[in-house]
Amino acid sequence: TENHFKQWEGISKAYNSFVDAHLLRGLTKYYAENYSKALEDFIAAGEFPANMMVARPYRGGRLTEVYYYTGTAYEAMGKSKEAKERYQLCVNERQYPVLSVNHYFKALALEKLGRHEEAIELFDGLIALGQRRINSSEVDFFAKFGERQTSADRLAEAYFLLGLGYLGKRLQKEAEEMFSESVRLNLNHVWASYFFAENKKK
Repeated sequence: TENHFKQWEGISKAYNSFVDAHLLRGLTKYYAENYSKALEDFIAAGEFPANMMVARPYRGGRLTEVYYYTGTAYEAMGKSKEAKERYQLCVNERQYPVLSVNHYFKALALEKLGRHEEAIELFDGLIALGQRRINSSEVDFFAKFGERQTSADRLAEAYFLLGLGYLGKRLQKEAEEMFSESVRLNLNHVWASYFFAENKKK
């Protein structure tokens, strides 16, 4: 019988691991220029498996990432209309007022749509937010909704946001340093590890 994850049994972690697995596998295929297979994984990352008992959130979900990466796959396949539609969906996704990783992908989509000033504003905002959080002594300032994190985990997330802001502004060296620090603080930070490794290749 299928595994059914209850809300109180690490549902958030299980679902996020599901999304991460598809996005990371899709990115591996994308960089191997297997764009159609990458697209399949990116689309799968946007599903809400019944066995996980998850539904599309009103705002702040991970579809921003999914739409952006799906757009890049369509673009690489020469399907500019479909790509533009996905970038627009990415931009239109409802977000919480406080900046987050989602706003990095929104900024990338804005760039793809030629809205560079709006994108730069978001990248600058991520840099400012990351710096504020790193300098803040208020532990609760970092806290995610309803989740307990260690101080090191929260600090790792702050460095990660800072790295994304720098990466968006093409400041590769600074971004690499921030991702490295994020991984040092939290070895399990999947995306800090990913962006650090990708940045090293450039």
